[in-house]
Parts: sequence; C-alpha cells; structure tokens
Amino acid sequence: MATHRIVVSLENTPFFGWQAKLFYYSCVTRLGLQPLFIVHATGGAWEPEFYELARAGATIKMAPSYVIDKRLPRNSAGTLLHAAEMCTNDDFIVLCDPDLLFVRKVRFPAFLAGNFYSYLHYRQPFIETAAKKLGLQPALRRRRDPQLCCGVPYVIPVRDARLLAETWLEAVDAFPQRGFDEMWMDIMYAFGLALLKLGWKLRLTHQVATNILPYSRLRHDIVHYSNGDDAWDKRHFLQRQDISRVWRPPFEARKGTVADEVFRQINQAKKFYEDSGLGGKISIKSSAPGPGRKASSAE
Repeated sequence: MATHRIVVSLENTPFFGWQAKLFYYSCVTRLGLQPLFIVHATGGAWEPEFYELARAGATIKMAPSYVIDKRLPRNSAGTLLHAAEMCTNDDFIVLCDPDLLFVRKVRFPAFLAGNFYSYLHYRQPFIETAAKKLGLQPALRRRRDPQLCCGVPYVIPVRDARLLAETWLEAVDAFPQRGFDEMWMDIMYAFGLALLKLGWKLRLTHQVATNILPYSRLRHDIVHYSNGDDAWDKRHFLQRQDISRVWRPPFEARKGTVADEVFRQINQAKKFYEDSGLGGKISIKSSAPGPGRKASSAE
C-alpha cells in the first residue's frame, strides 16, 4: 500500500503559527497522521506557537526563506524542494497549506493529483506574460481542459518532487509582481505552468470545500478556509495582538455548514492544547539555504 506524508508549508509568523496549531489538531484527530511542518525562517525569534506545537508532539523542520522581491508564496515551492529530501521513505507527499481542516478520514490518491478550484482562470494577460517568459504560450493556448486549475492538497510522487519543485520555482519567478492577495493565487497558477512545462498530466480531485460561502452545507472531506466574510476571515488574525481572538469564534454557525466545521474545530483545538501533556522537540537543523540566501539559525 502506498504511503503518504502530509507536509505543510509555513513561515515563522504569528499568522502561520495559529493556523499550524489548528491544522495539527485536525490532522492527528481526523486522519490519525503526524504531519511534517516545514517552517521557512523570516528572521527573528521563533514564534511561541511552534514551541507549543512541539510540546504537543509535532514534527517541525526549519528551512531557509525562498522569498525574493517580497514573493512570499515562493516558499510553497521551496517546501516541496526540501520535502523531496525529507520524505524519501514515503511514496507520496501531500503538500498542504496550513489553512486546511480535515472533516473525516481522507483517502488520498496514489498518483499525481491536485484539488480542483473553479475560481482559477488561465486566460488572463498576466498569465500570458508568464507563459511567454517560459516559452509556453502556444501550449497554454492549446490547453482547453480544466486540468491546470488545481491547488492544495497536491499529491506528488516523491520521486518527482525535486524536479517539480525546481520547475515550480522557475514558473513563479516568471510572473509579474502583483498585490499581496493576488500573489497567493499566482503560486497556484505557477504550479499549473510548471506541469505544462514538464508535460505532466495531473488528475483532479474534488475533496475540498472553501469558505467562499461559509454558511453553505458542508459536503466535502476537507475545508479550505482561505476566504471568509466580514464576520470571520483568517485575515482578521494577522498580527500578534489579534491571535487570542481566533480561539473565540464570534458566534455559533448553523450546524452542518462550512463555518460550523471551522468554529467547531477551533473550539476543540483550544481544549486539545490546554489539556496536552505530550512531549515534543523542534528540529533546528537547517536544510540547505535557498537561492541567494543564507540558512537561518535558531537557539
């Protein structure tokens, strides 16, 4: 039977710290699996959430930052590059963002796959610009199916992970600089262009519900709370002074909805960490530094 390793891409900030705690709770209680957190250093002391995760039993590895010209999402491809070295005993890497929650046991495919996201549209000028730099304009124009419209969780054969990561980094660097919110989608578009450049076929999964419509009925195995509304949005908790509020959902959502699942797991995770007496240790051994960067160190 194929083995899958859950890998989460993170940065050393409070915003990613609280998401990592919530992800860890969801992963170990719903999937019964220990995820691997790869945290890209952004300078300064380690955020306390990562020490709390370690005390709860999490596996955390440090990696250098791959940020160039404020391209924060570049670290997702950097995570895959390091995971290729760290997961050699596994068959597949399940590459995740920290803002995923598992509703129940998930059966991950044993082939190259990504979840379908209907809001991705490749027929846009800035994507044409990137494709031109990569020599992919003709191939992109010929592509009619929605196969490239994919995102986390990505399921990637370990044997292919390094080549895909290197091509992904090349693809994201071809994109013009855009705003903060747009850049988070550009890493998804770059993944699609990397597949196109390699000539690889990816199969789409349909396992994820987003919180674009937070009060809709939940019918999927995974929640991606990447959006939100005025009442609750992950971006309400960006800074250190905001973090305590994330553990106090503002209201009780209607049972069975996407928002209800998010709030329920937040409340359960809060109790989990309050009650946790498990041991853990953070690994502070650096991987090789990213391009143009020195490896960070931690005390």
